[in-house]
Amino acid sequence: MKQKRRVAIQGVSGANHEIAAREFFRDYDVEVVPCLTFEDLFRRVREEDDLYGICAIENTLVGSIQANYTLLKDSGLEVIGEHKLRIKHNLMALPGVGMEDIREVHSHPMASAKPSSKTTPKSASSRAKTPPSRPKRWRTKASATWRP
Repeated sequence: MKQKRRVAIQGVSGANHEIAAREFFRDYDVEVVPCLTFEDLFRRVREEDDLYGICAIENTLVGSIQANYTLLKDSGLEVIGEHKLRIKHNLMALPGVGMEDIREVHSHPMASAKPSSKTTPKSASSRAKTPPSRPKRWRTKASATWRP
């Protein structure tokens, strides 16, 4: 029987942070504790002795995520390891919809930060619009782990 490990993530079940948590703690029975913001995640890990956390601190598209480095520095928590997670994004549409039919792309800001020529040919990318960005706390994808 595996030992239990409670791990706070920013996001909801199925988010990339959950994938990173389950991969990093693969030898444990992981209970994911979803947090709405990174601030909430750091607060809960500080307050709950049995809670670990996993948090994005680097992103190959945008580099260091300074806000999370600051939260880590100010928290008094320490890094116990790191986990690199490759993120794959997909452009999806209903059956029969071609690239020439796409008028607007709704996307996580990181997915649209560097369009791929494979998923966004010039004909579609010149017409596609991405909705306004969400706050920085939603633009993260790489991970590190810490424990007090």
